[in-house]
Amino acid sequence: MERRECGFSLIELMVAMAVFILAMAAVSNVFLGVFSQYKQQAKMAESSIQGIVGLEMLEADVARAGDGLFRSGTGVVYAEAATDGSAYNDSPPSTPRPVTSGNGAGLNGSDYLVIRAVSVSDDPVARVWTRLGPGTTTRNGVSGDSFSNGDHAVVLSPSDQSLILSGGSFDLTWPNTGSFAPTAQTYLVLGVSSSPLRMPYNRVDYYVT
Repeated sequence: MERRECGFSLIELMVAMAVFILAMAAVSNVFLGVFSQYKQQAKMAESSIQGIVGLEMLEADVARAGDGLFRSGTGVVYAEAATDGSAYNDSPPSTPRPVTSGNGAGLNGSDYLVIRAVSVSDDPVARVWTRLGPGTTTRNGVSGDSFSNGDHAVVLSPSDQSLILSGGSFDLTWPNTGSFAPTAQTYLVLGVSSSPLRMPYNRVDYYVT
């Protein structure tokens, strides 16, 4: 009895491989198209998120504009921005404005926005405040947080928002409040920074397209 063995011929194998390669190429093209669209969508989503975050930061800073700025301060001397934005300084003898801006004055022709306030800072010290009463009586932590030794603050008179100076300086280093002690009224102590103060408030600059 004759026995026959079945199998594929070389031509059949080559045809099958060619079909498989063509199918894989088609699938790869579809995958690359889908992956490219995914990357584009991811970049668009990332840009949208960054835009939303930036807008939220700007909105929060605008809402705090002017917070803790003094309205008078006889003899106060300081230098505001030294480089970028120096044309928009509000150094003495002028009192600081909460917001200043310039059209097309920023990078690559963008608009330029300057916001001034004690609280426009990521430094947690800028969220702390307390009251300083007659005889150096203080109430630390009125804001819910507390000053730490070495924190830098300014002192304002709540009646007219005048800046209280000590030896010609507006920079109070907590807890050295004795020289700032009022004689008949309660003053406000506003935290500004954990570093020595160049100006009696914080400042944030925006380039707005």
